[in-house]
Amino acid sequence: MFYRCSGVKSGQRYFLPPDIAFFLRITSFWCYTVQDKREGVKMKGAGSFLRRTGISHRENYPVKEHTAYKVGGSAELAAFPASLREFHTIIGWCRSTATPFFLIGGGANIIVSDGGLPGITIFTEKLNQLKLQNRKILAECGVSMENLALYAAEHGIGGFEFLYDIPGSVGGALIMNAGNNDGEMKGITCMAQALTADNRVLSLASGQCGFGYRTSRFKEEKMVVLQAAFNAGLRKPEGAIQMKMEQIREERRRKFPMEFPNGGSVFKRPP
Repeated sequence: MFYRCSGVKSGQRYFLPPDIAFFLRITSFWCYTVQDKREGVKMKGAGSFLRRTGISHRENYPVKEHTAYKVGGSAELAAFPASLREFHTIIGWCRSTATPFFLIGGGANIIVSDGGLPGITIFTEKLNQLKLQNRKILAECGVSMENLALYAAEHGIGGFEFLYDIPGSVGGALIMNAGNNDGEMKGITCMAQALTADNRVLSLASGQCGFGYRTSRFKEEKMVVLQAAFNAGLRKPEGAIQMKMEQIREERRRKFPMEFPNGGSVFKRPP
């Protein structure tokens, strides 16, 4: 039996033997783990491709500092795209060459074993542009939930307070329709742009995203979120927004052991 890996070629899944890699399914999240300290997938041409395109990258790069749990080995090859164009280019190359790839945004809800990650691990931390345009907040996939909430507050825009102190980034949050008792991504999303399994760019209105409890069309169809537009029509005094966010933070600190690494909620609790 073989287990699914992130790399695909011409819309087909890439497979690795189970003694090299397996996916651990925890409720609504894919947590990647790798067994055995082996050579990993051959990366012939990957390094030269990244050098040729000028995309920042590192070999044998430690992953744990990019995850909420602060555990895990090294990425065989780590890439740090500085633009959505570079992000699209890397994913397209991985798919066309059947090179497995992993995506790490905010690093919440994932576990990486000490064996590390084969193939190319793509970090979205540099894809962090935010812009207010036509009563919408435009955010790239690497924008953190906290920064999105703070940006909205700075512009007197309400409805984003529930995101404050939630670990993770826009890309992962849209894929799982992240939220809590105060709201979820479905309620603030106007449009999202994503890469399909055959590397097409697809723009979807909120009603086309298939949002459900901790799921979405992006998750079900294995899409990669590029960016999104959020509703900026609800105006509130900045002071009232800041007060609500501080209340949310204090409640979290009261309920959860914040002195320890926090990967976010791991288990589902359907409403």
